[in-house]
Amino acid sequence: MDQKIVVLEAALAHAGRGYPVFPLWWPLSNGRCVCGDPKCASVGKHPIEKGWQELATTSEATILKWWQRWPKANIGIPTGERSGILLLDVDLKGDGPDHLAELEAMNGALPETVEAITGSGGRHILFRYPTGRAIPNKARFHSGLDTRSDGGLFVAPGSLHVNGRRYEWETEHHPDDVPLAEAPEWLLRLMEVKPKGNAAPPVDEYIAEGSRNAVLTSLGGTMRRRGMSQEAIEAALMAENEKRCLPSLGTDEVRKIAESVCRYNAEVKGQPTCESSDKAKSINLNLLLTKPDLNKNVEIPMILPGIFPRGYVTLLVGDPKSGKTWLALRLACELSKGGSILAGFSSVVPCRVLYLMGDTGPQLVNYRLRKTKFCFDPNNLRFTYAEDVRQQGADLDLGTSEGFTLLEMLMVSWEPQVVFIDTLTSFHAVDESDNKEMKPVVSKMRDLAMRSNAAIVLLHHTRKKKRSELSMSMTQHDSVGAGVLARLVGNVVGVEKKLGEDGSPFYLVRSLASWFKEFSPFSFTLEDETDESGQEWVRMPIDLTPEVGKDARETIQRIIDLTYWDGSSFTRQDICNKTGLSHGPVSQILNELVKEGRLIPRGSTRNKSFAVPLDIVDMIP
Repeated sequence: MDQKIVVLEAALAHAGRGYPVFPLWWPLSNGRCVCGDPKCASVGKHPIEKGWQELATTSEATILKWWQRWPKANIGIPTGERSGILLLDVDLKGDGPDHLAELEAMNGALPETVEAITGSGGRHILFRYPTGRAIPNKARFHSGLDTRSDGGLFVAPGSLHVNGRRYEWETEHHPDDVPLAEAPEWLLRLMEVKPKGNAAPPVDEYIAEGSRNAVLTSLGGTMRRRGMSQEAIEAALMAENEKRCLPSLGTDEVRKIAESVCRYNAEVKGQPTCESSDKAKSINLNLLLTKPDLNKNVEIPMILPGIFPRGYVTLLVGDPKSGKTWLALRLACELSKGGSILAGFSSVVPCRVLYLMGDTGPQLVNYRLRKTKFCFDPNNLRFTYAEDVRQQGADLDLGTSEGFTLLEMLMVSWEPQVVFIDTLTSFHAVDESDNKEMKPVVSKMRDLAMRSNAAIVLLHHTRKKKRSELSMSMTQHDSVGAGVLARLVGNVVGVEKKLGEDGSPFYLVRSLASWFKEFSPFSFTLEDETDESGQEWVRMPIDLTPEVGKDARETIQRIIDLTYWDGSSFTRQDICNKTGLSHGPVSQILNELVKEGRLIPRGSTRNKSFAVPLDIVDMIP
């Protein structure tokens, strides 16, 4: 059916149910928004007309007039008292379905009510508006869950998402079959805030979801350059947030924006602000002495299982020309569009990705993307090039306050879930061999990952090996520079170039050290191909079951035969230290040797050791 007819019929159907509607801009096939802003961060989701709250209508004549003027316009429905709808937005990006399931398990299931499926696969759950309750528009009132109430809106079924899918009613919860239910009291309490004394100001300009951080950061930067204090900027941004952002950001998020822009002095652009503070005198020590609580959920959310934990830093380390950037670019592209990752290694929801490139510019990166034919979602992937930053008279030196603040502002503006920094060395000028100089850089990076709940990935080179080490497998200690780097990150992943039996190169990816469950090793190759048209491109096939287990077993057996042949005890860690292998494969191989009778276990699970049985010792010459 013609898109124009689909949207018009849907708009009239919504109005027939008593839901007032208004037109929204719509997405183009190239992923851009018809609004004309090439950097629009809310494609197909923001109103065409100002004053949309008052203009929203159920009038068939007005609706026909609108969609005759904009035949492909998406459909917006206001929330709150205007339409009688309170909406719960369950977002896939923030693991909303899982967190909603946890809330229902603790408080009781949600009642049967009207529900829509969003273009991205999320859920819009509609409830009857609770008159007399102060329910704000709020992003992330719980992780992955947003509220739409007075002054808010939602994109209605029949509308087209930027990914090409349409919003639609959930078949078993269609508004023609199921009435709007009242939201349960436990959910209202989570959504609710205490009523304020003054009424909310009228909305005179809408800041769409997805643009809120960028707009408020820009406003804050302007106020700072004009000499305003942090307190004044914070108050002004809070007011703008309540007045113009739909839904409004959380107060903590707005406060972080004010803190970020105020790292610069008002008088000199780019100079870090240093102010003395007596805060230490007012520290409440009781808040620093916490009891362990085993009832709290300590599961770490993973962007990619075992590789990219959210809220932590991952070190992706390898020799120069070992394929690190090829792998990182593929991961960035595939994470941006979601679905299958690395030929079935895992499946993920789409992520917003920020890629900082220090060694090369956009020309080479775009060449690589064209040559590999990596698929990506342009609405979820952004590159920042060090050379572009320098051309604007700024610097992304992460060893300085100015450079690190710029990184924070980029993340506040784009709100990425994954950040690649390629390479770490190209974004700082400190002495990498000096623990004292490197520790502040890595510590600030770790704190930023925790605050933003993003996975930060640092691409880093290995040190030059000694001649006696050339045949040894890579370990976490092979990264360039001070040991503090490997100690402070949560995860170290190695990319190591190896030769196959036929002498051709392949690249082995495995866990070198991790605070989390280790992933199974995989490998990839880079193969030049020519298609039917004569165009050259690069294939990057993934092998999820590389033949490295045999080599590892032979290495471990050789170490045992040479070092522990006399029956002396050794631990898993002893083998890891001698071979450079990670705990996972070593444990698996030692357990296999126990089952085969080649080793005997000693001690408890916590203090487990191994030894060669005496009958085998006697057989060793």
